[in-house]
Amino acid sequence: MKATSKAEIKAKLQEINFVAPFPSEDLELIEENHRDELLYHTDKITLTEDFHNFLLVIAGSAMDCQH
Repeated sequence: MKATSKAEIKAKLQEINFVAPFPSEDLELIEENHRDELLYHTDKITLTEDFHNFLLVIAGSAMDCQH
């Protein structure tokens, strides 16, 4: 498998035409509609924050694979 440089990854990402916005509004709607169930699990981290943390873990893991 060919190693991909950071410059190549950046160029590929810039080529992508993202059609849908980041799902923040959808996550807020889920939080609003299911507040009681979500508060049962935690009262410190919101669904949006949890989703952002998840994406950071994925991004960090992907970057580690490049070395």
